[in-house]
Amino acid sequence: MENAIFAFGPGQTFLFAGGPQECLISNALPKGLRRVVDEWDQHPGRKVYRAAFGAEVDCWHFAWVEPDGEIVHRFGNKIPPPLREYVYGKKNNFHDKPDLRVVFGESKHTFIAWNDDSICHWKLSEKLNTEVRGWFSVKTGWRYGLPIIVSLGSQRAFFTMMQNGRVKYHAKQPRLAENLARHQLSRFSDVAFVSLDAFHGECHIIVDRGRCWASKLSSNYERFVRQILWPANDFDIETRAILHQASEVKNRELEQKIEEAEDLGDKLLDRLARQKEARRKTKPNKGD
Repeated sequence: MENAIFAFGPGQTFLFAGGPQECLISNALPKGLRRVVDEWDQHPGRKVYRAAFGAEVDCWHFAWVEPDGEIVHRFGNKIPPPLREYVYGKKNNFHDKPDLRVVFGESKHTFIAWNDDSICHWKLSEKLNTEVRGWFSVKTGWRYGLPIIVSLGSQRAFFTMMQNGRVKYHAKQPRLAENLARHQLSRFSDVAFVSLDAFHGECHIIVDRGRCWASKLSSNYERFVRQILWPANDFDIETRAILHQASEVKNRELEQKIEEAEDLGDKLLDRLARQKEARRKTKPNKGD
């Protein structure tokens, strides 16, 4: 699962690449990105390099590696103006810096973009902005090495891991905070990827060696996780048990809601029957 790519987007959009079968799974992609994915898929030798969704429908980044090693980048039309300047501007032409990585946040203006020798970020939360500003100096370069994992979630949640192992994360959501706390900081080097969802509350996936924590997945995400992530050989029985347990809880909650709805329906029918009977009794007979 190393170098796996899992990107959440608005609506029911998600994209996964780099699994056990080098697969790509996508759902409800924007039309522009769909065309780019089709372009990527025309040649089986291409490997997905990066994928990220922004808050607006046509705000996205998708990149792949050609068989000869060339990295090809594609962007949606609605990327924030500062990112557009960083990508296409004269001083930071991404064609000269093919290692470009982009991460979007829950706001349509929030993003972090970086390559080997520069970084650009916009509209970050105060806590994350303080952290990111300490990463890079024009004079000395990257202070902790390059960012390995950067993921932005909802309610200003974030997770970052640098090349030297430095980890910073922030989460007000109870489930996300709990799942991050399951790890000890000394073991964060085992993390394969962390993907926080900036668009659906506490939805997130955390994967390390043989274990995975997922929360608040929609039916589409859960189907994806069941079919793609869990059957892989590098996930153990404990992982499947965690997902099965979560599924059982969700089923029980659904059954309870159905029972409550049925009870409410029965009460409404009884009430209507009583009202009908009361009207029948109070209605005067025509023969009187």
